[in-house]
Amino acid sequence: MSTFNLQTRKGIVDALAYLQLDIPEASVFPVLAEMERDAIVSTLQAVLAAPDAASREKAYLQSITFACSPTAVQALDRMGMAYEPYQLVEIGRSHAESRFFRKSFDPALNGDQEARSVIRGILGRTQRRADDAADPASQGGPASPAAANPAPSRPAPAAMPEPVRRADPPAPQTPPKSAPAPAARNYGASYHCYGGKGAVCFQVSPPSQERPEWGMHLDAAVKSGNGYAWGEKINIRFNPAEMPMFLAVLLGFRSRFEGNAHGPKNDKGFSIERQEGKFFVRVSMTGKQVSVPVTFGDAWWVAALMYSTLAKACGLTEDSVIRLVKAMCEQENNATNYHTSAAA
Repeated sequence: MSTFNLQTRKGIVDALAYLQLDIPEASVFPVLAEMERDAIVSTLQAVLAAPDAASREKAYLQSITFACSPTAVQALDRMGMAYEPYQLVEIGRSHAESRFFRKSFDPALNGDQEARSVIRGILGRTQRRADDAADPASQGGPASPAAANPAPSRPAPAAMPEPVRRADPPAPQTPPKSAPAPAARNYGASYHCYGGKGAVCFQVSPPSQERPEWGMHLDAAVKSGNGYAWGEKINIRFNPAEMPMFLAVLLGFRSRFEGNAHGPKNDKGFSIERQEGKFFVRVSMTGKQVSVPVTFGDAWWVAALMYSTLAKACGLTEDSVIRLVKAMCEQENNATNYHTSAAA
């Protein structure tokens, strides 16, 4: 058995190289060490004792080192997908998610939208698990996918580092003197949908002192180089009446919906329309418009975010929210048919 000092970074890297496993990306390694040091050390010890044997420990190391590897990081950057190091660690903890994550990379890099949807979906699930872990009200819900695929002898994770949106440039330290500093947004789970000319982000807004109710924001940014101009994004907060209507389109109960007169100047708006094989979302303000196709795979995640937010806002079960949305749309259709027949 080869000897490595597994209490040091160099020792861990040398052991991984000896076992012909991926070496974690330098920017991810500190977070990986914080969250998984004990598990990595113990599994490395077990695998080094029998390096040629297949085992749960070896499968765990293969899973987590690929998810945190330069290959994974560079691929995500090339596709313009926002992520945080802790999300890559979370993916690697689940052998099943890591397998789908790895399998989707080549087709995703070649432009396969369904493969990209799989990767975005996995990233979205890791973010929601982190949000749920930080939210005491979420405890007692259904088990996460990671819980169904535990890594061997894995300790509970350390506290997650505060997420920072990689796609956004850092905010200026001093706001312009002509305007007061904006209040910090209270961010929750989010899901991004990317197109050739722009991208949109659906962001949950948990209760705060400023807004005591659950809600959602819709951000839109135009394509800029290899990424998106999130620093110049259009931001819209759905009003309570718009969220059920938007969800109704995603669920197939309506074909189109639009919301207007948003923002201090009432010059912002959005629309969603069901088209053949996809949805189409437009977000606009005076002098700017962002249009993004949304695949059915992406739409599933957006719908899941939206109806779970509505359930929390209303104190209802998610099934009840869907039944209410459907019943409301049936009433709307009945009213339209009544007026049409009356006019005839």
